Amino acid sequence: MNNKQRRVILVGFLIIVIMGLFPPWNHKIYITTKRYIETYAGYGLIFSPPSTREGEFWIARIDAIRLLFQWILVAIITIGLAVIFKDEKKIFDFKKIKDWLKN
Repeated sequence: MNNKQRRVILVGFLIIVIMGLFPPWNHKIYITTKRYIETYAGYGLIFSPPSTREGEFWIARIDAIRLLFQWILVAIITIGLAVIFKDEKKIFDFKKIKDWLKN
């Protein structure tokens, strides 16, 4: 693994960590005890979910499917860039062939 690949993997990892610290949120709004509507609430720090309106039955939840999709997308891009930045190995190492022929 070369330096470019290490940097790409480090940046990809940092992006995934930041996405985990600022995940997408949904508001779950209860109409009745069993019926609810989910609406997108934006991104927010994991330790302080988006605020809810007083007097209404709202719950803020992490949008796990969207977060998982984002993580998978970043992982695929990171792996693709790491493969692109791979050092191309020589098909023939002429020095080794020369040494082998001398023996």
